[in-house]
Amino acid sequence: MSHDLEKSLEERFGEYIRLIKIGAHFEAIANLVEIHHCLSVMDVKSKSKWGEKLKQAQPHEEVLRVAESDVDHEIKYIEKVLSVGTIWNDDEILHVLTQRILVDMFLDYYRDFIGRDISISVSKADELIVSVARTKENRRAYEISIRLMKKNWGLPIRSKWLDDKFYWG
Repeated sequence: MSHDLEKSLEERFGEYIRLIKIGAHFEAIANLVEIHHCLSVMDVKSKSKWGEKLKQAQPHEEVLRVAESDVDHEIKYIEKVLSVGTIWNDDEILHVLTQRILVDMFLDYYRDFIGRDISISVSKADELIVSVARTKENRRAYEISIRLMKKNWGLPIRSKWLDDKFYWG
């Protein structure tokens, strides 16, 4: 594993601990979710190390329930935002796409690591995102947002939402 990735993961793990202490459950678990997402690109030794750290840091049931509720709120927020306009700037799209990608990572983390599914519907939010993305007026803002996320996330994030072919067909 690269030194940069190791450093980024250590920072996220430290941020998880800090956020749990202050009760910011969704934000805290988001850091574990990102670490979990990166396991698939790690070598065997790093995957074992980080898998063990994730097990040791597994949040308590109450924290998981709060974060589950917050995941549902994130989807509803995306739906609300995208239902009140037609033209979006790159900052607005960047925020919506970041939250949507995090929701996917949360769902994967809960299913694969915690061992349960979160039952929320993402289909309306997804339809709105794709619909907005396919408009001529928003295409440039989407392209900018995708480039910014790929450049600045700091982790090897893989998502259909980062593939510009997903939007434009």
